Amino acid sequence: MKSGTHATLVPKRANLSGASADLISRLALPQFLLRKGRSALGETAPHAGGLATSLFQDAAEAFLWILAEEGNVNLDVSAPFPKLLDAVGAKFPTVLHHKAAISRLNKARVAFKHHRLHVQQEDASYFGTTIDAFLTEVSNEELGLDFAAASLLSTIGHQRTANWLTEAQERARQGDIRESLQCSATALAIFESSLRRRPARHFHHNLDRAPVAAYMVDSQLGQELSQFAASMARRFEQIESDLDLLMKGINLNHYTRFRSLVPAVHVSQAGTFGVVWTREPSRSSEDARFCVDFALDFVLRDRNVSTRRRATLHDGADAR
Repeated sequence: MKSGTHATLVPKRANLSGASADLISRLALPQFLLRKGRSALGETAPHAGGLATSLFQDAAEAFLWILAEEGNVNLDVSAPFPKLLDAVGAKFPTVLHHKAAISRLNKARVAFKHHRLHVQQEDASYFGTTIDAFLTEVSNEELGLDFAAASLLSTIGHQRTANWLTEAQERARQGDIRESLQCSATALAIFESSLRRRPARHFHHNLDRAPVAAYMVDSQLGQELSQFAASMARRFEQIESDLDLLMKGINLNHYTRFRSLVPAVHVSQAGTFGVVWTREPSRSSEDARFCVDFALDFVLRDRNVSTRRRATLHDGADAR
């Protein structure tokens, strides 16, 4: 059943006050590894669970080394993971609250990597929840910042987009799945609108929109030819859209899944927006996390492509 509503959610500003730029930059690595682990969970490959578990453990280890640097923990870089966990835990007590769960994660990773033992998808999903709770609580208690708001989100360069993605992450953690999905869609629509290069067409369900080409057909050619022209115009538009996504390195299957989960968000020229749900929203926290990660990945890839294009144009101008 179709339903329409205007967005009433108001995101909080990403809380990064008091955090140094260097610390935020270093947190990008565990955040990146965490997102890659979540992405691996959605794969159907035989060893997807083991890959996700390894990435989650890598995220934990990278984060522990950051804590060691922040706390001036004297430890050799070749120290084994259990020793690192104990040493950092002695300096930061909150780490010890998660010692049992993180140790179990590490054992699963060792079993997969060194003994070729299979990691069940359910266990890998549990480890994802475990590492997310670990990173979030320790960052808040020991570093005084929101882990979700730091790192990769801080590199977006568009505050309003970052705010909506931060809100989407927070809503997902709280179990507000519908609101999280809406925030992810809103973040992307606002980001696309801010570029002023093209309409935010990726996040509109526009298959019912008749292309201009359909009206350019001479009426004497008949209704069937007109419909064929309209169909071809829609196909070319879809091909153009797909090529645009592929140029950014976006997985089309992931894009299709994202669009199937989020509402359509319409952004006006004044910057206001409305939200239209065309289906019952998912109640899965995994879907909510997927949409947040996809939205962040899309924005970062779009900015990287735009940066490379500007650099290419600049280099070409210098060459002339």
